[in-house]
Amino acid sequence: MIKEILKLQEQFQKDLDNSKSFDELKLLKSKYINKNEVLIEINKGFRNFSPEEKKQYGKIVSDYKNLFNTKFNEARSRIDYELVNNSLKQNIVDSSITVDTNSKGFSHPLNVLKKEIFNFFSKHGYVMVDSPIVETEEYNFDKLNIGKNHPARVMQDTFYLSDGKVLRTHATNSTSRVLEKMTGDNTKAFTIGKVFRNDDDDPTHYHQFNQIDIIDIGEDANLGKMKYVLEEFMKHIFGNDVELNFRPSYFPFTEPSLEVDIRSKELGGNGWIEVLGCGLINENVIKMSGKNPNKVFGFAIGVGLERLAMLKWGIKDIRHFYDTNLEFLNIMDGIN
Repeated sequence: MIKEILKLQEQFQKDLDNSKSFDELKLLKSKYINKNEVLIEINKGFRNFSPEEKKQYGKIVSDYKNLFNTKFNEARSRIDYELVNNSLKQNIVDSSITVDTNSKGFSHPLNVLKKEIFNFFSKHGYVMVDSPIVETEEYNFDKLNIGKNHPARVMQDTFYLSDGKVLRTHATNSTSRVLEKMTGDNTKAFTIGKVFRNDDDDPTHYHQFNQIDIIDIGEDANLGKMKYVLEEFMKHIFGNDVELNFRPSYFPFTEPSLEVDIRSKELGGNGWIEVLGCGLINENVIKMSGKNPNKVFGFAIGVGLERLAMLKWGIKDIRHFYDTNLEFLNIMDGIN
């Protein structure tokens, strides 16, 4: 498998050097990173690796992706420079836009859904908290049981800043901060905010999106309560006939971890649709926050805001939320 990665490395350097457009770059990133079969196989088999193998493969994959991103950025800069030079050689067209002074404003669909979610969790005793969008690696990764060579750092490829900080890859960075600040044995909190991934933009992926993260700490914060909260939450969003299916999964910061699928008549009938992840907070996360895992325990839930909105209103392209498409926004007018 290591030989396969080295072979991929040789191939992507040639392909990136020969790329002529941003569309070609997107296809290459999908081919060598996002949908690469070798990386997918390593991620699938990671849980079965020995500690030494985890460290070895984690570093190899991380180095591979770092090199790819370096070459990718070089190719993007080269293409951008070429495009600017070509545009300067063409005639500049000055155009104007007629503004409709009678048009009215209305709430963006994501803000409408945020309000619904805020009302639900506030009603159930959860306090809204905030956490930094520009985050340290410590709170974005380390304190969530995602070590330096953990493959999850590759899966959550993010934007690194010059001072070593990152644009957070998940709103779960609030978890450790909530745990550190709590003074008793009980707390209930939630957050809604932007997260960032160095991803290709397509109908189901975007380089930024919003994530809702819920944390519940206390003697009664068990899987049974988590199931009840999720059932009520999904009914609040999708209607009383929604059904939930829980199945095992893996997240570094929860153990056990679960994926949740839903189905309802509103969502098309019989098919199960994956919607969110959840689980009991991992003991290591509790320890790293300075708390005793024998006394402090609870559950966490994470779900994408855009994911819920797309399912709720039948939206097929996540980019509509961000590209100021007036036709789309006019269609969505009145949903609140």
